[in-house]
Amino acid sequence: MALASDAPFAEAELRGRVAQLQRALAERQVDAALIGHPVDLYYYAGTTQQCWLWVPSGEGTAPTLLVRRVLERAGAECPFAVEPMTSFSSVSLPQGLTIGMELDVLPVQYERKVRSALAPRDIVDVSDLVRTQRSVKSATELRYLRGAAAQTVAALQAAKEALHAGIAERDIAIVVESALRRAGHLGPVRFRGWDVLVHFGHLGSGAGTAQGTCLDSANGGWGSHVAVPYGPGLRTIGVGEPLLIDYAGNCAGYVSDCARVLVVGGLPPPLAEAHDACLQIYAELRTILRPGLVVGDLYRRAHTLAEELGIAAGFMGIGGEKVRFLGHGIGLEVDELPVLMDAPTQLVAGNVVALEPKCTLRGLGTVGTEDSFVITAEGAQPLTTLPNTPWVVPA
Repeated sequence: MALASDAPFAEAELRGRVAQLQRALAERQVDAALIGHPVDLYYYAGTTQQCWLWVPSGEGTAPTLLVRRVLERAGAECPFAVEPMTSFSSVSLPQGLTIGMELDVLPVQYERKVRSALAPRDIVDVSDLVRTQRSVKSATELRYLRGAAAQTVAALQAAKEALHAGIAERDIAIVVESALRRAGHLGPVRFRGWDVLVHFGHLGSGAGTAQGTCLDSANGGWGSHVAVPYGPGLRTIGVGEPLLIDYAGNCAGYVSDCARVLVVGGLPPPLAEAHDACLQIYAELRTILRPGLVVGDLYRRAHTLAEELGIAAGFMGIGGEKVRFLGHGIGLEVDELPVLMDAPTQLVAGNVVALEPKCTLRGLGTVGTEDSFVITAEGAQPLTTLPNTPWVVPA
């Protein structure tokens, strides 16, 4: 069926995505893929209802959307054939095939159900095929990413207007998150990683941001409760304390990533010098972001610069709390491919990556910057063009 004119993706784009997956499955000699992760369903089928997308290998064979709920809504959102489903045994799928599934995120119970119902020859992981395909963005996806970036601009501007000495992190977060919602933010910010839960993003101030936490992030913090030990808390912000706002926009499910440091009165010298060093690293690295760049070369150059600039001890975290990346791909999830780490991966045109050089000084806080870039043949195009210097408000 044809999709409505306000559908997030044109029917031709969805069919093209499935055809590309089918070619990849054929090259790997996988008979079919069974896609069930909501983010991947949205990418291939245009819906996030409770479904499984059956994708036979090889172009020219039609996929089928198997719907647990809600059938009518899924059928209106997806251009492929739709069938109701109560269990894997209730639908007519061939047995004895090699089936690809997203084993990086799939609960074990679903693999067991597929094995029981379809008696596959084998179940193999195709999450790398899915994630690699998703790492190259279409014109439609870039439009949504730019919309997400515009939301973060509005939020940061609202934060600057609200910031004053004595305000609590939570109250700044209320201002920022309200601005994001008014700008069209959908609410959730999705991660691929297991058990990663972040709503809107990360906000913290002063020495609190130097506190390590469970998130695989250069930003730390105490949060407001041990149940969610990161993000804004009840701590009040004093003069000269950095307020790091690292929030993601969300337009049509696509997330941008942007961080800035705000401060009442100005940063004290140690933090100002560390922030300036991060900006020097950022300025050099953004000029070499282009197709063919090996991400490991970028990563190692950043750490060499950190050594030369005297911030190596706190660059991307402290001690065992350092993260092993300098940035990451973004799209429907915050932690997409490619990851900017010590790896042989090469950037390609159409990648969208967040670059985030940051530095933590124990007892003082975390400073640095982050922007998202589209990789093109001409170089890196930023999604946001806000000033990267500290945003200072009068004391």
